[in-house]
Order: sequence, then C-alpha cells, then structure tokens
Amino acid sequence: MDTEAGLFTQMKKILQDEPFVYNEGILHHEEGVDIIPTNIELSGMEISLVNAMSREQTLKLYLSDLKKDYDYILIDCMPSLGMLTINALAAADSVIVPVQAQRTLRLMTYNIKNATGMDGVCDFQRIANVINNASPDVVAVQEVDSVTNRSNQKYVLGEIAERTQMYACFAPAIDYDGGKYGIGLLSKKAPLHLQAIALPGREEARALI
Repeated sequence: MDTEAGLFTQMKKILQDEPFVYNEGILHHEEGVDIIPTNIELSGMEISLVNAMSREQTLKLYLSDLKKDYDYILIDCMPSLGMLTINALAAADSVIVPVQAQRTLRLMTYNIKNATGMDGVCDFQRIANVINNASPDVVAVQEVDSVTNRSNQKYVLGEIAERTQMYACFAPAIDYDGGKYGIGLLSKKAPLHLQAIALPGREEARALI
C-alpha cells in the first residue's frame, strides 16, 4: 500500500505550514467507502504535536475541506488520550465510546455555534432537543457565549443546561462582545473537580476543561 500521501504526510504538511491537496492519497473503493491510509510514522507525530501551535486543531483543519465530499467520516482512535485522540475529538461532531455494557458512559461532543442554526435563528430549545434525543451522560460543548451582547446577556450554557436537566460548567477562552466566549461541559451528575486550562491559539486563545 502506498501511503506516501497518507494521513501522516498531510498532517505533517499542516504542522509545517506547507501547501497540501486535501483529497490526495485517499484510497477509493467501488462500494463508496474510502480510506485515508497511514503508516507507523503517525505514532511518532504525538511528539511533534505537543509543541505545535493550535495542536489540537491539526486534524480538524485537514478534514475541513474533505468533509464536504462525504456523508460521514469515521475516525478510529487508539485507547489512550494522547494528542492524536485529542485531535480526533476536536474534529468530531459526535463520539462513540465502546465500553462494557454494565458500565456504559455516553459521551457527546457538540459544536453548538452559540445555539444559532443554519437558518440564523438562535434557539436554545432546539439545541437541547438534540442533546436530549442523544441522552448523553456528558456533553463537551464548543463555541458558546456567556452574557454577551449578541446573546442578549444570556448565559447560553445555563439556558441549555436548564432545558436538558444537566449541570453546566463554562470555561472562557476570550473576552467577547461585552461578555465571554469559550467552551463548556454539560453533565448529568455534578463534577467532583474541574480545572480550566488556557491554551495558545494561532488566531485566538483557546481553553481546555
């Protein structure tokens, strides 16, 4: 298998700010299922990612153009929380975590775009309905405001938490429009401990809970 232009090569070009062709190196199958191959060198990328700017966004940047060509993109991760897995979580719209049935934990990641849909309407209940239908134990929320002018001084995560009967934890990344902008967690049970960590970003500061 020729993996010269596979996932490792594409992510390496992004880290080095080199131009790349987003659909180069993909293996196409007649049944409509394509594969992005890679090789053993990908395992060594963990070290390169640790010191990179916006390191958690590398895979997301690669897939940003690619995803328009597909209905679904599945990212298979190793059973460890390294930088490659964090990249996959940052790039994903939802997460499937295989666990033993007697200890099922449902995790969800959701970029709510501040509760504004493609129709331009801000609708907290619509976002809550999506979460309630998935019935997760924990939701990682991206792109959420806290008491900004554009949100009419509403604590957006709190509004959604009230409609899902979950606990809300907000981590601001930047000051924005009279309030804060960042990420959040929703959980069915109250967290025992929380820590917010500021992260560097290529275009703007980011945060990690």
